[in-house]
Amino acid sequence: MKKTPNIIIFLLCLTVFIHNLFYAVPLINNNVYGVKAVYAKADDNLPLISDGSTVDYMSYIPDMKCSQEAKEALSISNPEISLDAKSAILVDADTGEILYHKNALEPIFPASTAKLLTALVVLDWNRTSETVKVGKEVSMIPYDSSRAGLRAGDKLKIYSLLEAMLLPSGNDAAYVLAVYTGRKSLKDSKAEEMSAIREFTRLMNDKARKLGAENSCFISPDGYDAIGQYSTAYDMAQIGLNALKNKTIAQITKERTTTLRMVNGRTLPLWNTNALINKDSVWYESHVIGLKTGTTGLAGRCLISAAETDSGPVLSVVMHSSSEGRWSDSLKLIKYGRKVMSANK
Repeated sequence: MKKTPNIIIFLLCLTVFIHNLFYAVPLINNNVYGVKAVYAKADDNLPLISDGSTVDYMSYIPDMKCSQEAKEALSISNPEISLDAKSAILVDADTGEILYHKNALEPIFPASTAKLLTALVVLDWNRTSETVKVGKEVSMIPYDSSRAGLRAGDKLKIYSLLEAMLLPSGNDAAYVLAVYTGRKSLKDSKAEEMSAIREFTRLMNDKARKLGAENSCFISPDGYDAIGQYSTAYDMAQIGLNALKNKTIAQITKERTTTLRMVNGRTLPLWNTNALINKDSVWYESHVIGLKTGTTGLAGRCLISAAETDSGPVLSVVMHSSSEGRWSDSLKLIKYGRKVMSANK
């Protein structure tokens, strides 16, 4: 009789092992778009990259364009600021004036900062009070995704799903929002999840172009690394500026923590991944009011942050930095931005 619990534990472990072996194994050889690569296995059939060391992903990124508008905006007396980030930009959020830039037009990978664009598209198509039922799309995300903890069958408001996506950076929430919105755009409530996601990413790219992000292509609704997906610090600044102006996104991204309450009564605690707004963090900065972190193997550590100054908000974009660098880089830029904005008051 005493052996029964051990047998149960063994069977549970065996079940988990088999599941991971067939459905969540990190290294799956494929040949997609002519590239021998290692992909994150997901049921979505998106060209998601789990291991960039074996993928010639740069061959799928075109030469970046520099419009006359961007050329003029970047023609500033650039201050000397030492950053870990490969690419960065600092902008007066009210006027759009660039205060600092580093490799702002070089291609980068957006990681979860792309969720700001996802949120903008979702809010273009939906009311925050609409109720959504979570489907099997939550099982489509890669095995190593950040998750909010949603389950198939959960019912919650669009606003709650946005919180689940923007605070703990839930890829599960991003997929739910993408499927729901994609089906609405297709005018087909029963459209296949993959079809709805592809429609949603089409909407993402249309929105990005309208916002002035000309050197960007988005493949996944959550920003997970994918072949053909890229952006620039300049483009992410255009997206970040519009996200900051959106009252719903601005309200959510300055929250430190919240608790979701499903229609069925289940609760789900959420914490913001942005250390700059966490009062218990060594990186806490009282003037910071958002916005979004991002981390992947190709993107490194990223952060789009906004901070208040005496003369209006500044927006900082730090892409492909180090673990500590994304915080320290952002604080350096915010400090400089506050100084410049005060001098111009």
